[in-house]
Amino acid sequence: MESKEKQNSKEQAVKQIDHLLNDFSEYPEVWLTNKEKIAEPAVGSELAEKKYKWSHNKYSVTWWLTPVVGYLDRIIENEIVEENQKLRFREELDVLLKRVRSEGVGAISKDTIDKAEKLLKKIRASLT
Repeated sequence: MESKEKQNSKEQAVKQIDHLLNDFSEYPEVWLTNKEKIAEPAVGSELAEKKYKWSHNKYSVTWWLTPVVGYLDRIIENEIVEENQKLRFREELDVLLKRVRSEGVGAISKDTIDKAEKLLKKIRASLT
């Protein structure tokens, strides 16, 4: 039987994956200028909506893909027990990271988003 601490750790990992899967959407057309990034928009304004979408965008390397890679790296290392499974997940994560780097900021493809989501779902399934 797993210790309570390990079980809580797995539950936290599942919650984090759920957050990455459910609290972000796809807004491939939403990008901010440097001026818009630092502007303080009025509540309910068009810029406020655009900033919200920008910070909850699966196409964003900064807001979504970087956390996906970082969290999955930590989850694989700390929560996946079986070594073969850990190795397979790490290989998939490395492929995803290379893909993100090659596509670059502002050019992330739908296929890359789909691959990231698929990996998140696989790792989540292995934790439950």
